[in-house]
Amino acid sequence: MASKKGFRPSPVQLGVFVAAVTFLADQLTKIAFLSGIGRPLFTPPASFAAGPSIDVLPFFNFTLVWNQGMSYGLLQAESALGRTLYVIFTLVIVPALGLWLWRTRSALVAVALGLVIGGAVGNNLVDRIAYHAVVDFLHLHIGEFNWYVFNIADTAIVFGVFLLIYDAFWGTEQQSSGHPH
Repeated sequence: MASKKGFRPSPVQLGVFVAAVTFLADQLTKIAFLSGIGRPLFTPPASFAAGPSIDVLPFFNFTLVWNQGMSYGLLQAESALGRTLYVIFTLVIVPALGLWLWRTRSALVAVALGLVIGGAVGNNLVDRIAYHAVVDFLHLHIGEFNWYVFNIADTAIVFGVFLLIYDAFWGTEQQSSGHPH
């Protein structure tokens, strides 16, 4: 509702906005990267072998990795059945998270859920349907130490889960729902 201080979105509106921005940022960065290396968009690769690596900074590269697992390569699902199970899991979990978002009164929880929902839809629906794997391309490294190759959606999901854990222990969701600390 508009007030003298201006428009203030509800937690649901905030969460939906964060989910949409997260999804768009994830997909647009993947499209830009794949286009930049001459890779056809929205077609599965002939091979899931790692692709080119482009040096950007002494500690950061763009490196194409086809991730058939969860965030940061956990729980690889190399078969069509595994891919389908990830899509089905996402089709179950995203509406459940949406219901949580619909019920929350906390802006922090709404942002967290928006990050997780936007990331899950980008990675586990669009990428798995279009490419049969998740497009990872952000690669942090220091000398011989290599961090996982990841994408915007991975980062959003991890940060969203961190915020949910923070809220579970120290946040406002418990206060607004009437549960004691």
